[in-house]
Amino acid sequence: MKKVIYNMSFLFCSAVLFMSSQVRKPKPVIIAYVGGYRGLIGTDSIDVWRLSHINYAFVDIKDNRAWLHNEVWDTINLRKLSELKKISNVYRPGDKEHYTLLFKDLRQNLDSLNQITHMKYYVTTAVGSWQAYIDHTEMEKVQQYADYINVMSYDYADGSDSVSGHHTNLYISSSDSNQWSAHRSIQAFITAGVPPSKIVMGIAFYGKGWQMASADNNGLYSANT
Repeated sequence: MKKVIYNMSFLFCSAVLFMSSQVRKPKPVIIAYVGGYRGLIGTDSIDVWRLSHINYAFVDIKDNRAWLHNEVWDTINLRKLSELKKISNVYRPGDKEHYTLLFKDLRQNLDSLNQITHMKYYVTTAVGSWQAYIDHTEMEKVQQYADYINVMSYDYADGSDSVSGHHTNLYISSSDSNQWSAHRSIQAFITAGVPPSKIVMGIAFYGKGWQMASADNNGLYSANT
């Protein structure tokens, strides 16, 4: 299974380079294949500035369903790789339209498949809960092709912040007016044109930690060390 995933990634990369060269001289597309089956990944050795994409292979197939073999280190690896995204995230002018067209194409193809199988197919997506995500997408158009928009309303705070706080809070605390929350995120998507009936709120079942200078107010909304 792992070998098949690797070959598919390589062929896809080659196809992108070939097609692009027919139009204009392309920028290099360099895809790093990272396999999680060997345990924890040393992300410090990954030079993200030289890469355009990172493919993390961690899902296997069992009984025709996605299957995780090593949930403990897969979770850690995904978080560490996500931290790399914060360093190298790039928004290109065409991303907005291309993102919308992806959902349009999915919807049309699944609707065509429905005519054959007579089965209902759902198009859903998990989206970032911050304003920048909305600013660089066309959610009012995307929602037309999606059944549900799953807002990842968590990770609002972490150990890299200078002040401690809740990371999957429902509302903004009066102690931190700049804080984001599930309510603030969902209202932002509604304002962007997503119907409330299509919004699913995400809640994290894990915590964040800080090393505090003092135990005042149980360390909440205080400067960390």
